[in-house]
Amino acid sequence: LYVNYLDDTNELIWMSERSGWNHLYLVDLKTNESKPITSGEWVVRGVERFDAKAREITFRALGVHPGQDPYHVHYCRVTLDGTGFTKLTAGD
Repeated sequence: LYVNYLDDTNELIWMSERSGWNHLYLVDLKTNESKPITSGEWVVRGVERFDAKAREITFRALGVHPGQDPYHVHYCRVTLDGTGFTKLTAGD
């Protein structure tokens, strides 16, 4: 479970399995619209760090490397608009 209210921008970062996979979403609290920050056939395991100034999240993921054991934890980074997705670890 992860929820982070961004008071300065009236937004919310929310972790949900609404797609069938555990991912992060950015919710505009004025319009109640949600946009995926992460997506795919892998899961976000937990958030390690949120950098409000860079609007960037570092998180743990499972199954992010096809062909590897899906239970190995990997670290990734992404911006709140879903761009700049970077896998920080690669080893199986």
